[in-house]
Amino acid sequence: MSLRKRKTALEPWMAEVVAVAIGQGQPISAIAGLLGVTQDRFRKWYVAGSQDDQTDPVLIDFALRFDEARAKAVQDGVRMMNAHATGDWRAAHALLHVSDPETWIVASKVKVDTHVVVERDLSRLLPEELEALAALEDKIYLPGGTGG
Repeated sequence: MSLRKRKTALEPWMAEVVAVAIGQGQPISAIAGLLGVTQDRFRKWYVAGSQDDQTDPVLIDFALRFDEARAKAVQDGVRMMNAHATGDWRAAHALLHVSDPETWIVASKVKVDTHVVVERDLSRLLPEELEALAALEDKIYLPGGTGG
């Protein structure tokens, strides 16, 4: 347990720290540390500030600055990835993946007999989609499967 006292109250200056840190690609854990709060407290402030019925201007500003900074960081990453598409864009992709792993997931690869590689995160399939895929096992190659 830390001997230093953690902050519990959101202060107006914290929104600027968040905006700058996100622009630098800092993870939430590091930003929370800069503010002297836990990640859980940071998330509670963000969720509270994002509520439609929120009236506290400091919480609202915190959530808005976070969203704006995150959107700009993603936009900058996409721009960088596009600019370097003929070169090495992997660093930009890695930054995007860290900032928004749900969107920029590194997908599983499924090899199809036509030699086309389809990238799909199989963990996100619905049970009926998995059953349909299993029914096709003898027609397609699944890593670890018997098809092909």
